[in-house]
Amino acid sequence: MIGADVVPWRPMKGLYLIIEEGRAPAEDLIDVPGVAGIWWFDGVDSLAPFQGTAKGRQITMCYLGDDPLVSAAALAERLAKRWKGGAVKGLLAAPFHTVVPFEWSRYLP
Repeated sequence: MIGADVVPWRPMKGLYLIIEEGRAPAEDLIDVPGVAGIWWFDGVDSLAPFQGTAKGRQITMCYLGDDPLVSAAALAERLAKRWKGGAVKGLLAAPFHTVVPFEWSRYLP
């Protein structure tokens, strides 16, 4: 078991990024197979000189210990249930592989 303060530095195979309109418990995703840990943030108003607001948005980063595409399938099912009611709207949900130095063509055709 590790704490939230070290999750981003734990070896991982990828990251699953979720941006939502509304608030949903990020802890609901921790038991999805392949998810090693989660960080989440609530949006705030932009400071000058920037304009706009991110209030009402939640950004969730799922750190993955398994293949990102396999984990994405499991997360997609959970997110579909989460967004079905309409209280939370999904804006982005996507898997990302980690960068391995000098293996640039690893995930290219």
